[in-house]
Amino acid sequence: MYRESEMHVLASSGMGARGLMLPVSLLAVAVAVLVGIVSLWLGPWAASTSDTLVANANRSVIAAGLDAGRFTSLPGKGGIILADTLSRDGSKLGKTFLSTERIGKDGIHHLKVVTGTHGQLYTESDGNSRFLALYTGWQYDIPLGADNWRKMKYERNDSSLSDVQSDNEEDPAHEMPTSTLLRTDNPNARAELAWRTIAPAMTLALLMLALPLSRQSPREPRYGRLLLAVLSFYLYFLLLELCRSQIVKGRWHHATPMWIVTILVFALAAWMFRRQYMPRKVRRAGA
Repeated sequence: MYRESEMHVLASSGMGARGLMLPVSLLAVAVAVLVGIVSLWLGPWAASTSDTLVANANRSVIAAGLDAGRFTSLPGKGGIILADTLSRDGSKLGKTFLSTERIGKDGIHHLKVVTGTHGQLYTESDGNSRFLALYTGWQYDIPLGADNWRKMKYERNDSSLSDVQSDNEEDPAHEMPTSTLLRTDNPNARAELAWRTIAPAMTLALLMLALPLSRQSPREPRYGRLLLAVLSFYLYFLLLELCRSQIVKGRWHHATPMWIVTILVFALAAWMFRRQYMPRKVRRAGA
C-alpha cells in the first residue's frame, strides 16, 4: 500500500496513526491468540501424537510399505521381505521370505535367506527394539564368492528389524502439555515453558515492528525495508534463543530476560512508529 501510494492517499484524507493502529491492533490480537493456542496446546499435542504414531508404526511392518505378495525393502537397510498374506494391523504374516546381507568376521559378504510358514512382529518390553519371529522354515547362509553354504531347519527364527525413526529429535519437554511443564522443575522444562509463553508476546512485538518498517516512499528501493525487516527478525530471534540456551544450561531460572528483550523491541517499534507520525516542526525562515 505504501508502494502504490495508497497509504499517502489515506493519510491525506484524515487517517492518521490512530486510524492505522485500530485494524492492525485487531489483527495483532487475533494472531497472538492463534499463536498462543498453537504454542501452548496444539504444538505439544501434535508432537506427542507424532511420537505415538511412530511408536505404533514400529509395531507394524505396514510402516515399511509392506504389501502382501510384493517384495519390499525394510527401513534402515534391513533387507528384503516378501509375505503372501498380511493381517490388518501388520503384526502377523503368512508365508514369509526374508533376505538380509551382512559382512562376516572374515570380511566376506554373507547373504542370509530365511523362509517361514508364518511370522509375527513383536517388540521388547521397553519398546525400543522390534523383531520378526518366523516359524517352521529354513535358513540359508550364503557367503558370496564361496561354496561353503550352510542350510538349517528351525522351528522359530527371530530377526532384528530397524525401527521407524521419528523426525522429532527434540527435547522430551517439547511434547509435554503446558500443565505438566508448570509442575516440572528442571532446566529443559523451564526453557520450554518460557518459549511457549513468550510466543504470543513475540507476535505482538513483530507486528508492532512491521508498522514503521513498512513505511516507504516511492523513490526508496523496493526491497530495502524488507531486507531490514528480515535482519531485525533474525536479531530478535537470536536474542531469544540466547536467553533460552541460558535457561537450558541452568544459568537462568526464569524467563525474565526474554520478556525484557520483547518489551524493548516493542517499545523501540512504538517509538519509531510515533516518530514517523508525529507532527513535524515548522521551520522559520531565516532573517
